Amino acid sequence: SHAAQMQGPEPFARFRLGVYRAYHDDELDTSDFGVLLTIARKAGLDLNHLQAHWKSAAGRERLQADHQSGLRAGAFGVPTVIVNDCEATYLRLAYYPDNPQERQEFFDELLHALTHRDYLQEFKRAGAAQ
Repeated sequence: SHAAQMQGPEPFARFRLGVYRAYHDDELDTSDFGVLLTIARKAGLDLNHLQAHWKSAAGRERLQADHQSGLRAGAFGVPTVIVNDCEATYLRLAYYPDNPQERQEFFDELLHALTHRDYLQEFKRAGAAQ
């Protein structure tokens, strides 16, 4: 994701959506290098740049720092939204909306609730219809 993010917001959004769908919809192993390359290719990323970052010490250090930050915040699943560098909220989505505007509105509303509603500790929708 870091390497994809370095290629700009649009390619990164396509890559992130591809990873999400591969993992959640297609049940692929997104830790598999070949799977990630296929997703990156479909997202139109520069594969040489992507692979160079994956293999670099700087790329590994950034990934390790993000992982440690997530652990400190209490992250335990994907996707997890971390607010204020310390508050982890895990999400389980029935699907990832295709419409970019709808995705942005959802995450804006979620972020607002998580940062402005200090009384909100947890919410669940067990058995919600798809």
